[in-house]
Amino acid sequence: AERAAGSGYRFLDAPVSGTSLMVARGDSTVLVGGDEATLALCRDLFSALAGKTEFVGPVGSASLAKLATNLLVALNTAALAEALVLAAKGGIPPARMLELLSGSAAASRMMEIRGPLMVAGSYPPQMKLELFLKDLRLMTEEAERLGVALPLTEAARELFNAAGEDGAKLGAGGEDLAVVHLYLEKLAGLKR
Repeated sequence: AERAAGSGYRFLDAPVSGTSLMVARGDSTVLVGGDEATLALCRDLFSALAGKTEFVGPVGSASLAKLATNLLVALNTAALAEALVLAAKGGIPPARMLELLSGSAAASRMMEIRGPLMVAGSYPPQMKLELFLKDLRLMTEEAERLGVALPLTEAARELFNAAGEDGAKLGAGGEDLAVVHLYLEKLAGLKR
């Protein structure tokens, strides 16, 4: 941003929040950090890309908001995978458990998006695990910089790293981060 300003350009920090399917159907959000006047010049462009555009604050704040959003994506995904595996190990089929959870206080957008992948045992990438691992690293680095403890995120990062390493050993790669479910099934001794 400083270099752009020094060269007479305007700069916005504008990550997109949403899975690839959400982006494809226009159901994503552009998070914007920078100058509101510059945002006003770009709003039509962002509207063509996403369903919503949200101003967050100065440059950098939109990227931080994206990391915080993805933090919840990680934790919700890991928690859903654990819940489905626990229920399955106890005899409740994943499809039935997902149905029960969907009508409960535990329902979430990640359950809506990643639950069907987990039930099917198929993880086509909406957000590749290998790419998401970068976000988990960035979350913990930013938390360290800000002096914030993220114990759940650290645990989720270890879990997703282990799932990624396990998938790599099996010759699989590029699955959605919901593949953590398959890893937890394996740890529980469940077979499809």
